[in-house]
Amino acid sequence: MANFIPLSVPNFCGNEKKYVDDALEGAWVSTSGAKVGDMEKAVADYVHMPRAVAANSGTSALHLSAMAAGIRRGDEVLVPALTFIAAVNPVTRYIGAEPVFIGCDDSLCMDPAAAEDFCANHCTLRADGLYNNKTGARVAAIMVVHVFGNMADMPAFRRIAAKYHLVLRMPPRPWAPITPRVSWPVSSRARWAIPVPTALTATRSSPPVRAA
Repeated sequence: MANFIPLSVPNFCGNEKKYVDDALEGAWVSTSGAKVGDMEKAVADYVHMPRAVAANSGTSALHLSAMAAGIRRGDEVLVPALTFIAAVNPVTRYIGAEPVFIGCDDSLCMDPAAAEDFCANHCTLRADGLYNNKTGARVAAIMVVHVFGNMADMPAFRRIAAKYHLVLRMPPRPWAPITPRVSWPVSSRARWAIPVPTALTATRSSPPVRAA
């Protein structure tokens, strides 16, 4: 295993062990405790929001933020063609919305040029939102995922979200150390969730396969 190259390595560089020991010693190892409140306050202060809410997993947090953002049954959400399914299901199938898979660029993240092409040439912007010309569904949001530690072009996606009145959401990076998901205003016209090769690929998904 000397030549083994790991896909990702946990990044423990601070007081992680001390905080785990504190929780164990205080017998708070489930859904509450001082550390939860401390983390929520620290995240809220960091992103300049009135409050933050901790969840048991990134999947749950994405699900809650999708509901808070107003994504509803029948809506469509732009997602990258290369990602982890836990970044897609919470904002689509869990609430009855549909993913629209957009091709990725050399960074392995969603290609903003492909997303722009889909919005500009395959959709119509109306007073109440962006609508897919083919399906007639409202396009409600963009789910941007940072893959393998590569950052997607967030300034470009911020411009696209503001231009087409979309929610912009960013989950933790799949296959990489978890980072906080944050939101920030683009303009008064853009809607925001509370903590998002160049050829276009945009297709609705097939129904999910259910385990027996």
